[in-house]
Amino acid sequence: MIGEDCSRVGVAFFSMSEDNLAEQLRHPWVSICSDSSSVAPEGVSLRSPRHPRAYGSFARVLRKYVREERLLTLAEAVDRMTRLPAANFGITGRGRREEGAFADVVVFDLATVADIATFDHPHRLSVGVGDVVVNGRAAIRGGEFTGTLAGRAVRRGSR
Repeated sequence: MIGEDCSRVGVAFFSMSEDNLAEQLRHPWVSICSDSSSVAPEGVSLRSPRHPRAYGSFARVLRKYVREERLLTLAEAVDRMTRLPAANFGITGRGRREEGAFADVVVFDLATVADIATFDHPHRLSVGVGDVVVNGRAAIRGGEFTGTLAGRAVRRGSR
């Protein structure tokens, strides 16, 4: 199949230590990000295996490290997913709720937010997210995609 459709080859290594990850999260300067590309949970994307983090990185942090293990407070986790990465990459107008900033908002229920993608079933969307606003436009409302595509590429040092 790879030879036929010129696919890229991906590999998942199980070399991370949960203890080491928890230790890193104890440092206030550590951002929470994902190194996965965006993929649609439909169409041709379903033919290629993905790492579960493609759909669950942030929900996993909220479920595991905030709600279950209480390693981070909700405020710390949200700050490290929003303001801190934007600041680290020099991206202005993002990661903060303030006048003149882009309106990117995620509304979730901390009691139910969870990552449910697995290596066996990697294309499962996280649960517990009700609404997502991207650049001031509703992309998800009541847990359902609205069809609005308001996102755009953001580059380091950009507004």
